[in-house]
This record gives sequence, structure tokens and C-alpha cells, in this order.
Amino acid sequence: MYIGYKVKGILGIILGIPIGMVLINFYKSGAFDGIIEDIRYIANDIVRLRKYKGNNDKNHKNNQNNE
Repeated sequence: MYIGYKVKGILGIILGIPIGMVLINFYKSGAFDGIIEDIRYIANDIVRLRKYKGNNDKNHKNNQNNE
């Protein structure tokens, strides 16, 4: 209701409730499962990339110190 109010005032409150209910039912029925799975996959890749880059930077600094 708050988001609807901020977007379109009283009309947003009236329309926000049924739209929210429809979106919740879509989520419960699994309509967004593919999208959510893709987002998790991308987020996992980003985390792995950051860990790899972090380890690679540490190894690079250690090699510079040893020389």
C-alpha cells in the first residue's frame, strides 16, 4: 500500500493491493523460479570471481615481496 501511495496516491493504494496479490500468487505458483534461479547463478559467479580475484591479488603481492 505504501509503495502504491508513493507512486500514484490514493489510486495507487487501490490498485496496489490487487496487483500485489497477483504478484504474490505468481511467485507462489513458481512463475518467477527461472528468473530467481538465474539471479542466484549470476550472484554466485560474481562471488566466485571476487574470491578468485582477491586470491590472485594476494598471490601477486606475495610474489612481488619475495623478489
